[in-house]
Order: sequence, then structure tokens, then C-alpha cells
Amino acid sequence: NSMTSTSYSVTLTGLEPNKQYTFCVIAYSLGGGIGEPAAGAAVTFETHALPPTLGVEKAVVSSTAATLEAELNPNNEPTTYTFEYSTTESGGVLTGTIVKLNGASALEGNTVQTAGVSTGALLAPGTTYFYRVVAENARSVIEAKPVQGAVQSFTTVPTPHTDPVTGVTATTAVLHGHLTLD
Repeated sequence: NSMTSTSYSVTLTGLEPNKQYTFCVIAYSLGGGIGEPAAGAAVTFETHALPPTLGVEKAVVSSTAATLEAELNPNNEPTTYTFEYSTTESGGVLTGTIVKLNGASALEGNTVQTAGVSTGALLAPGTTYFYRVVAENARSVIEAKPVQGAVQSFTTVPTPHTDPVTGVTATTAVLHGHLTLD
């Protein structure tokens, strides 16, 4: 009785990073009847981990505050994030006094999520600020490469003031207002 062996391979795509999978080979008889399938031993493997993946960064702005947001995929590892901002930058690098705001809780899973923090009412009206997000998970720590967003900017809204109306007639009026940076 001699045994022959035939090898088969299948490449899977679309697997999640840092996730455990199990597979086994199942064989069916193609002969003249319906037989029970034979299953090979189950084999478990784990896909490699990835640093977080960064998407769009944006700011929602008022006169004295901003909510800084970034789309992040933690890639199946708990991911912490910090937003950094300053009033100056040079060549895409924050300079001057840099304020760091930590995210409230770590992101988890394998979906794009919105990470966000509020500056609180600490900003000056009518002022340009520069910011970026920095995210880390276990893989980015091992690689010593935190994921750093590109430096973005936003300008807070000047403070609006409504002034007295003049030139009022039966059918017209002149409305007045001004903006200040205080």
C-alpha cells in the first residue's frame, strides 16, 4: 500500500491585523456516493499587528475653543491618542509652547473611529492655531514609531459685536457690527 500526497494552498486576503484565526482542511469523496467529509486537525494562527492607521484630521471651532478630531483605526490593539497644539509651527513641526491634550479613553477594535478632545475655553478669538494628533498602540511602541498626524491649522472666530442701527426709515435700515480679537 503506497501513499501519495497532494498539496493545496489558498491565499486569504482581507484578514484583520492582530487577530487569531483557525482553519482546517476538509476533504470530500468525489466517488460514487455521498460520504462523510474528513476533517484535518485544526490549526490556529495570528495575523501580525499594525500601528494605528490615521485618517482625516479636523477642528470644529468657536471664538475661544475648538474640538480637535482625527479618524483612527486601532487595528485590534488598544490605542491611546494625544492632540498637540501651538500658536506657531515651522516646516510642518509645532514650535513654541505646545499644549498636549490626552484622549479620554483608549480606542479598540478594527474600525475607523473618531478620536476627539476639546481645548476648553482657553483659546484667544481670531487667532490661528496649529495642531496634530499622535496615536500609539503596542505595535507602534515596539517599533518606536508613534503615528503622528500632519500639522493642520484652524483660526478661532473673532468676537462679534452688534452695534446700533442707523438710517431707519419706513422701508430701510442700516445695520452695523464689528469683530474684535479680545
